[in-house]
Amino acid sequence: MRFTMRTIAIGTLSFIVTLATPTNSFSVPSTSSTTSYITKNPRTLFIKEVHLSSAAAATTHNPLTSFISHQKQHMDKIINQSNRSTQLSASAENIQSTSTTPTRRVGKFQSGVYDKPIVLIGRSTNGKDELSRLALSCTEDVLRNGFDLDPKEMVTSSKQKKNSPLEAVILDLNNLPPETDEMEVSRKIKEYYYQDFLVIYINIQNQVVGDLEQVLIDNSDYELCIKKQDIEQQDDGENERWGNMEWQLQRLLARAFLPLAIPGSDSPSVNTASLTMGQNTFFLSLSFPKITDAEPYVESMCQDVDAMEFRADLLECRDDRFELLYSLQQLRQMCRSHATRAPMLPFLGEVIDDCLPVVYTVRTAHQAGTYPDDEEGIAKMFDLLQLGLRSGVEVLDVESAWDEDKTCRILNQVEDRHATQILGSHHVVGEKVTDEEAIEFNRKCCLGGRAHGAKVVLSIDDQKDDQQALHAAEASREMAAKAGEPVIPHIGLILGNVGKYSRVINIPFTPVTHESLPFVAAPGQMTASELMATRLIMGLVPPMNYGILGHKISYSVSPAMQGAAFAATRLPHSYALIDMEDVEEFVTSDFWNDPVFGGCSVTIPHKQAIIPHLDELTDAAKAIGAVNTVIVKKFPTITPQTDNNNNNNNSDDEKSNLPNNHGNNSHSFPIPTGKEYDLIDKIASRLVPSVIDEESSQQVKDYIEACDNGKGPMVACFSTAEYLSLFLRKHKEAALLYENTCFRPASDKSPNGVLIMDKNRSKTKAYPPACFNLAQMRMTGKGGTKFSRYEGYQLFDRACRAGHGGSCMMQAKMLASYPGSLGEKIPYDPKRASELLASVCDNGDSLSCFTLATMLLRGDFVNAEADNVSPDEARGLKPIKQRKNEANRKKELQDERIALPRDPQRAEKLLLKGCDQSGHAPSCYNLAVMYTQGDDGIAKNEEKAKKYQQKTEDVVSKFGGFGFGGGM
Repeated sequence: MRFTMRTIAIGTLSFIVTLATPTNSFSVPSTSSTTSYITKNPRTLFIKEVHLSSAAAATTHNPLTSFISHQKQHMDKIINQSNRSTQLSASAENIQSTSTTPTRRVGKFQSGVYDKPIVLIGRSTNGKDELSRLALSCTEDVLRNGFDLDPKEMVTSSKQKKNSPLEAVILDLNNLPPETDEMEVSRKIKEYYYQDFLVIYINIQNQVVGDLEQVLIDNSDYELCIKKQDIEQQDDGENERWGNMEWQLQRLLARAFLPLAIPGSDSPSVNTASLTMGQNTFFLSLSFPKITDAEPYVESMCQDVDAMEFRADLLECRDDRFELLYSLQQLRQMCRSHATRAPMLPFLGEVIDDCLPVVYTVRTAHQAGTYPDDEEGIAKMFDLLQLGLRSGVEVLDVESAWDEDKTCRILNQVEDRHATQILGSHHVVGEKVTDEEAIEFNRKCCLGGRAHGAKVVLSIDDQKDDQQALHAAEASREMAAKAGEPVIPHIGLILGNVGKYSRVINIPFTPVTHESLPFVAAPGQMTASELMATRLIMGLVPPMNYGILGHKISYSVSPAMQGAAFAATRLPHSYALIDMEDVEEFVTSDFWNDPVFGGCSVTIPHKQAIIPHLDELTDAAKAIGAVNTVIVKKFPTITPQTDNNNNNNNSDDEKSNLPNNHGNNSHSFPIPTGKEYDLIDKIASRLVPSVIDEESSQQVKDYIEACDNGKGPMVACFSTAEYLSLFLRKHKEAALLYENTCFRPASDKSPNGVLIMDKNRSKTKAYPPACFNLAQMRMTGKGGTKFSRYEGYQLFDRACRAGHGGSCMMQAKMLASYPGSLGEKIPYDPKRASELLASVCDNGDSLSCFTLATMLLRGDFVNAEADNVSPDEARGLKPIKQRKNEANRKKELQDERIALPRDPQRAEKLLLKGCDQSGHAPSCYNLAVMYTQGDDGIAKNEEKAKKYQQKTEDVVSKFGGFGFGGGM
């Protein structure tokens, strides 16, 4: 397998990073390396494909099965829409970018570049000296009176001692030199600002500055607001509120010292939209009239989100600039002790790790906000946006529909003096737009290539359009890529309850509500918990394996730390300790070559040795000659799942019958708790109104009426059962209807019934998909229905005899399972399993062809649970090497399973059928391995190896993931 990777160096550390490109592919190493057959796909992929295809084959007019295949059609529509939309011309009006591609600009105040003191301006309280006290909280040297200094001379002197500690200059209006007039004060403040000093206005409430207030505002970059209660000491001499003010200043400085955010940049950075607005990130929309109203809910909210949205236009204090800025500081303080998902913010050699990012938003009435759409209202909106920049917000939401000159000034200011990321946005309220218009809105939200993210919210009239926002976003990204413009995260949503599905499939930076809140900020908003659970169920967030590679690293706390991070963000990934003496051993291991390998940290002694195994390094990594992180480039694919496939066992008469020498019965299956589907049912109850439109609802009513309590046609009763189970969660009632349509008398007149000869020679009719669905229920005991693996096996057998390929596949898997692992009554018969697989393969099922081929390649030396085996290992020509961090691949003497005789020539034919006829990527990959290394009766053939290597890459590039282009 080939991974396309990049290394990025930060300071003295080098990062090898792979990012989303269309080159997710398999490839075959040279013949000198050890390459393995993929002998077993991840089990979940087997089950997903079987169940999806069988459901799709059930009925051609069933709205429920069409919903199950919704995602595949959706992705096809995106591609078609993108290709069509590239013919459109989208302009950003007069908001021109200084560059059409990501350009690495350097911020004036960026750490390592800025070499002057910071400047604090304002008026301290008599006897309190707040400006100097604040300066001393983050600097080692305070030059107390900036009025006595010459800014130009200070620039020269600072450059001569570039690596000296941070210094501060104080311009305190309460400590003016004698006979200093107001004009001279104004001139001095402006000198510091125009000499590009980092100037922060310390605005202490009720400290009158008179006519100089506007000078202080116009000639400073940031502003910190302080109230009387923040200054006063408590009885014990401590003042927690003053400590918060010191933290607020440190946070402002840390933000100012960050590198500028570059639109479309995929380089690792603490200030990049790929982090702030990355996949499966969430921001919580606050809509309280007073920010302190949110305090009772903050602790629970912060556990689930990556940012808070500060809706400045909804606050009662929005017309009081001091109170508005102070409210934003209050929000940060409230979140501070609960910000478990906050990113690290570097500051003077340390980090601030308790600052949850803020999305600062001001909306006009036209954009679902409060400010009027007239000239005065829009001017006020831009004034409030300026306050957002002065507060050092992480993300500034800028509407794309308003004054171009004002918008351009905001963008210029960000690019010149601020590290804030810009989110271009547009909301269409109560009006349906065309696809072309939706794409145009997305293009305009890119703000001429100067926005770091784009957000478009649409309104629709019909449920069938619930993916319009996502289509438009993807089309806009594709157009940007083709035009050489920055490709940025796009947020595409649909307003209202009808738009819930759009929030599920919008992966980057989704606005959410929270279970603890008394109301939602916008109709249709879901919680982060609901969205993540739904995405996991639908397969939108596939589990990935990560780890730390090194030797003698048992001391490492990385697995615990990274595992805790995955848990906190509800990501289904794992992070392992990979202790290997030799890098070669690692890059030939199953861990490295597993399709779910997402990357690894690299520590001593492998930082240099890993480099030859990577495809791409940055200039910095080449210069340093060491790397410490490998990440695999992959595009996310949307793969729906049905709620099925936990082959569990809780029946006394079906307990596993395993020999004692298998220790903890690792071949047995866990006992179901009966709660496996509770979360799915809860989510389904929230989604039902948004996934069944009026037309589908009428079809469901027609099916229910036609079924007539089990007396009507099989298709009608089967569709009614699917509706009961999938949408109403009435699993027991559904099971009765599935049983009704699986077992009908031979005289039944339903057009889709299949006549079956039972074992007692009697004849009955069955609707095979109903038998299949009922078998799944029996295998899991879903929703409190009866649990019996043996009945599940019998039902798969019945459906298989009726010609249902998915059931034959499941029956074959059961027949080949470890003897007794599914219960005493389930026969163990790998020969029969191979016959069933061959039959389904002959009918065009690529997965069955592949599965049977792997059984014919594995041989009797290798454990049947091994996911990979080299041809020489399978033939017994080389000893089976024990690899660290994976189970023993060698077949144990007491293993009772019987391997099929190795038959590489027959396996070759099966793989050719799977690859050439059905476009099944794993089949193509195994052919490439086979022709690279040869096998019994199969000569090495470099030309064929290259052909099927290329075929693998083509299929994966076209279909994503494993490239299951074939039928099932």
